[in-house]
Amino acid sequence: MSTWGMVGLWAYVALSLVFAVLAGRHVFREDQFFWSRATSRERWVLVWHVLVIALITLCLWPVFIVFMVLLKWFPQVLPRWGQSAEDYDNTVAKPVFSVSPNHLGRPMTVEDVEAANYVIDPFEGVPALPFGHLHPRWLQLRSHVLPGCSLHAFDVLFRAASYEPLRRHRGWAVVGPDRVVVSHWVAAVEVVTDPV
Repeated sequence: MSTWGMVGLWAYVALSLVFAVLAGRHVFREDQFFWSRATSRERWVLVWHVLVIALITLCLWPVFIVFMVLLKWFPQVLPRWGQSAEDYDNTVAKPVFSVSPNHLGRPMTVEDVEAANYVIDPFEGVPALPFGHLHPRWLQLRSHVLPGCSLHAFDVLFRAASYEPLRRHRGWAVVGPDRVVVSHWVAAVEVVTDPV
């Protein structure tokens, strides 16, 4: 039996025990059957308690089933009971950003990438280098371009957490001879306002 089945079974057993205890305390007195010698008022009290407990049980079952469905398939819908969005999101599995071959564009040479991203600032606020202030990070990625490797641009749509917006990550990746991404660098991130 699955974990969810066991939870449902134990909940059913617990409700059954509560029902038996509350109803049985009116039925048995001094190990003798109470109903046959009960007054009319005592019988109505017993019937009333049994009906109330049965009604509560019937009303709780739909709530319990809905809660279990939400907990299993739609955890983000459940209330967080005072938790912040960040704390709540840490309790569930979070996706890990990665670059796969289907995210890659055509191969480019190091020279082509540097020429296309060479920064020229007339006010000289940004270094006149490929990628400007991000040049050291570019050099770090470029050091992974070994013989047999190729350099590709990539474009990845990624949501880091359930409470965060969808973002488009663009950058460059070094791909080995076996089409495995050796290293990547995210050069730009933008929020996707109208995802397709």
